[in-house]
Amino acid sequence: MRKGTDEQGNQLNNSKQTTINDVDDKTFNKGQIYGGLIFGLGWAITGACPGPLFAQIGSGFMAVFITFISAVAGTWLYGALKNKLPH
Repeated sequence: MRKGTDEQGNQLNNSKQTTINDVDDKTFNKGQIYGGLIFGLGWAITGACPGPLFAQIGSGFMAVFITFISAVAGTWLYGALKNKLPH
């Protein structure tokens, strides 16, 4: 017996079961490759993961300020070019 169904296979509580076939296909965009390479290159150069950036700054890792400034600059650049990008 599946969760959300009774013995006859009827759904209980109007719950909708999602299957893998319900997910829409995503289209490939070469910008994903370029963005991933730039992101990975920045991560490798600085040695700093963007996730715990503020924790690293709080711990006194001064080199992380370069990563922080780069993250802010990248966010600003995306905002400035957003309307010209293909998405």
